[in-house]
Formats: sequence, C-alpha cells, structure tokens
Amino acid sequence: MYKYVKRLLDIILGIIILILVFPIMIIVYLILKIDLKGKTIFKQERIGQYKKPYIMYKFKTMKDNRNLPKEKRVTKISKIIRHSGLDELPQLINIIKGDMSFIGPRPFMTNDKLPENSYNPKRYLVRPGVFGNAQASGRRYITHNEKIRNDLIYVDEISFKTDFKLFFKTIYVVLSQFRDVFKTKK
Repeated sequence: MYKYVKRLLDIILGIIILILVFPIMIIVYLILKIDLKGKTIFKQERIGQYKKPYIMYKFKTMKDNRNLPKEKRVTKISKIIRHSGLDELPQLINIIKGDMSFIGPRPFMTNDKLPENSYNPKRYLVRPGVFGNAQASGRRYITHNEKIRNDLIYVDEISFKTDFKLFFKTIYVVLSQFRDVFKTKK
C-alpha cells in the first residue's frame, strides 16, 4: 500500500519543490553556462527499478575536456555546486516522470563495473532515489559494499517513517559535507 502513497507523494512534492526551486535552478544554470562555457545539463543512462535503464538529469559540473585530470575539470564554482547537491536538482524531473523517487537506492550507471553484491535483485524492486540510506550514512565517504548493504536494508525497511527520517538525515549529511568545502586546510 505504501508504494502507491509514496508515488503520489513523489509526484505532489516533486511538482511543489520544482516550482519553489526553479528560480535557483535558473541561477545555477546561468552560473554553470558562464563558468563551463557549454552545455549545462548532463544526461546519463542509469539502472532503474526492475533494472530498466532510464536517462537521469543533472547539472554538468565538469569541463568537457576529458584529457584533463578530474581535479582540473572541476572548477571552484562547480565544486561548490556539486558539494551542495545543487547539481542534483534536475532529478526532480526524473521523480515527477516516475524514473526515480525522492528516497531509494542511488542508481548505478549502466556501464559501471560493479561488485557482485550490486546485482542483488532485491535492490531493484524499488525506484532509485535522490536521497537514500547510503547517502544518509556518509554519501561519498563509505565503501561501495557499505552502500549496497545500506540499500538492501532500506528495501527491507521501506515505510513512510523510514523515508521521512532518511530525507532529513540526508539533508543534514549533505549540508555538513557542504560546510566542509569551505573549511580551510591547515
């Protein structure tokens, strides 16, 4: 029953949040257009619910020149946008379309070289999410296996209460990591 309520909440909240953050999205778009001098929307094929591929949208935060090392492709401005999570805002379109949910396992790219436990079919019974158990547990600072384990725990414990807690816990983690971007190194 909750999966139907969850989908309805995704649609309603997705539309409301998209309307509220649209001015921010325009600003981010313009900043990246000036900073990176090129396309600002990044499209990437990801693995969705029931292992069905879909196109995920993000703001592009890297220069197109693939000959440069990663650290040279990310500008100071795009690093801030990336660490703040603002690059994920276009995924609101994926949520409204039904490709994604606000809460769920983070989707893998279709060409990722994944550890064996990534293919656990249980992980693909739910829509992938922008926020999830793995992100709330450390986002960029946990191993791939820990992410998978957290995703499988989420699938077992899916509920409104779990989603509510994960939503706010993930925002806290993202904001904490965003704050770390501005800390000076000693």
